[in-house]
Amino acid sequence: VVLNSDSYFNADASQGNADGFAPKLDVGSGNKFVGCRAWNNSDDGWDGYLRGADNVSTSYENCWAIDNGKLKSGANGTVDGNGFKTGGSDDKLLRHNATYARCISAGNVHDGFDHNSNRGNVTIRNSLSHNNGANINFGTTNIASSLTIKNTISLGTNGMLSATTTDITNNSWQNGLSATNADFASVDITQLKAKRKADGSLPDIDYAKLVPTSDLRNAGIDVGLPYNGAAPDLGPFESIE
Repeated sequence: VVLNSDSYFNADASQGNADGFAPKLDVGSGNKFVGCRAWNNSDDGWDGYLRGADNVSTSYENCWAIDNGKLKSGANGTVDGNGFKTGGSDDKLLRHNATYARCISAGNVHDGFDHNSNRGNVTIRNSLSHNNGANINFGTTNIASSLTIKNTISLGTNGMLSATTTDITNNSWQNGLSATNADFASVDITQLKAKRKADGSLPDIDYAKLVPTSDLRNAGIDVGLPYNGAAPDLGPFESIE
């Protein structure tokens, strides 16, 4: 378990190998990131690219990926810039199974949640992707085995949402819903980089908190995460009724 850790301003000469966190290459299975943040890394916030491992699983809870692919100066770098790169491999055959719960990917140059060539199973629950090059992007080339997305908000533009098997329901772009800035108390991405609390946990912020009038409240489905009210809210922050 990697708990309440921040990784930021990493860069290398090529800009293409400096990630925030790297559960990749010959990594073992069962690693978990909880309450972690990665921002302004020259490559990806998290990179799950495999070389030497296959069919491994990594989980992410309450993790935030912000402004990756941008340098410390704020200028765009020259390479990937994904928030969460779920996997991929040299031969385009390897499987990295990834589960995201209450995660945020915002302001990243390329994809918020990125397929690359990952052949594994990916699940995204009660998460938010905002103002990335493409918020969630899983293509048909080197297609993933499965893609499950529920109770998730996309504020901006998605790419393709493809996999051999998909289970994509109760999200902000479905059931007549459409997320706008007006749904939130704040959409100021810089709040995600605020100082942690004294105990090391993530800061309390207004960013992405749903306002009382938002139709994204109580619009979700039970996915095993705690919630208040008649049904779960969409996104990473559950409202207090």
